[in-house]
Amino acid sequence: MFDNKDNALWPNQFVNAHLLLEVRKNSIVIPAAAIQRGPQGTFTFVVKPDRTVEVRPVTVVLTQGHTSAIGQGLAPGDQVVTDGQDKLQAGSKVDARTAAPPNPANAPSTSAPGRNHAPTINAPANNSPRSRPAPSAGNPTP
Repeated sequence: MFDNKDNALWPNQFVNAHLLLEVRKNSIVIPAAAIQRGPQGTFTFVVKPDRTVEVRPVTVVLTQGHTSAIGQGLAPGDQVVTDGQDKLQAGSKVDARTAAPPNPANAPSTSAPGRNHAPTINAPANNSPRSRPAPSAGNPTP
């Protein structure tokens, strides 16, 4: 509560405000679509150099809009799968390729100078799984 001595505020008036509560420097930020939930907690599929995926437990510190900040479990430069995870299991082969950058008009930006972004993997809309780097796509290949 605060004083309204000059009656500048009237009943049923409201304001939309955005507050900066914290700046997380050097955070690893990935698309929220890469985050999976299972019996052992949150995880993501990470693409290894041999183009196979591994299940990696991650700690999500913050999710805002379509991005998540990761506290533990990923390193800068890791490629993560953002689509087609239901077709993957540890050891599945993927074909990584670079995804189109997100449309800034539709997605809120949570990146700031000095942040490290883990590349992502996005599967195409069809049923064949593929993968991509930062942001990238991931789908298993036969």
